Amino acid sequence: MKPSVPNTDDVSAALRLLAESLEEEEKRIRNEGSKAMNEGDYDTAASVIDFAKRLLAVLKKVAGLEKE
Repeated sequence: MKPSVPNTDDVSAALRLLAESLEEEEKRIRNEGSKAMNEGDYDTAASVIDFAKRLLAVLKKVAGLEKE
């Protein structure tokens, strides 16, 4: 049996949903990092910054896929 090819509209919708979820996570992470900095918890803030950088890299890749 031959696998079906996904509809490009379905793929676009899935990528948009993923991007929206990642954007929401970015907002949450920004708040978490801000809170850590305000409380002087610099180790947590640094960890949050590292995570945010990776998250933004994934978000950028998803945005690139949306353009294809």
